[in-house]
Amino acid sequence: MRILIHVQHLLGIGHLQRTGLIAQALDAAGAAVTVLSGGMPWPGLDLGGARLVQLPPLRAGAGGFTSLIDAENRPLDETMRARRRQIVLDTLAETRPDLVLIETYPFGRRALRFELEPLVGAARAMRPRPALACSIRDIVAAKPDRPGAGRSSRRCARRSTCCWSMPIRASSGLMRASRMRRRWPIG
Repeated sequence: MRILIHVQHLLGIGHLQRTGLIAQALDAAGAAVTVLSGGMPWPGLDLGGARLVQLPPLRAGAGGFTSLIDAENRPLDETMRARRRQIVLDTLAETRPDLVLIETYPFGRRALRFELEPLVGAARAMRPRPALACSIRDIVAAKPDRPGAGRSSRRCARRSTCCWSMPIRASSGLMRASRMRRRWPIG
């Protein structure tokens, strides 16, 4: 089985570490795993035998998740959007995965719509079509102070095949993945 995972860490490295644990487990089970990482490179990342494709890195700026900046503190611009989007789509075409696993989106990381919507669309247009899943670790909550904020999540969720939740637990000071608790169809 070929699996493509997209992860974007913006503040810390929790999402990236969690993705590393998932990639290690999938690799150990015999899957060919490719991880698209869009955050700042982290030298301690262990993906097992999975392949890493590093996107031009972005992180949260002073305005939080809505003001993304690059490694040189420059605001995200259309040139970087286009570059990242092309790398994502090229990696999808090259990998031809059986499963595309996107960390958090559409329930979060909406500032990355510019690359994630094309990824979802291209995956759904592939033949054979890969399964499309969202991996979440947080409780997803509606934000009533943002009118219409849930529309995008619901729209994309309807286009997904399933949503997986794999919580991370602290045990003896070490982070470890617990087994997948829930798998349910969306839409």
